[in-house]
Amino acid sequence: MGPRPQKEKVKGACGFCHHREQTLDSGVLYKTPDDEVAAHFNCMVRARGALCIVPDIPCLSGAVPASQHF
Repeated sequence: MGPRPQKEKVKGACGFCHHREQTLDSGVLYKTPDDEVAAHFNCMVRARGALCIVPDIPCLSGAVPASQHF
């Protein structure tokens, strides 16, 4: 069994869920001006291993504070 084929990257699509649409579940789609990097707000918040780098704000959805990251 060989390596899995890589999916073709779609410009402007969320790097987590791979959708371009904004919904109530996904939240706002943030992207760079050239559409090379894009991510929905809620996808970023729910991402496994997310870091909270703002010490004054409680971390959301189980994100690990950057100071506790290993």
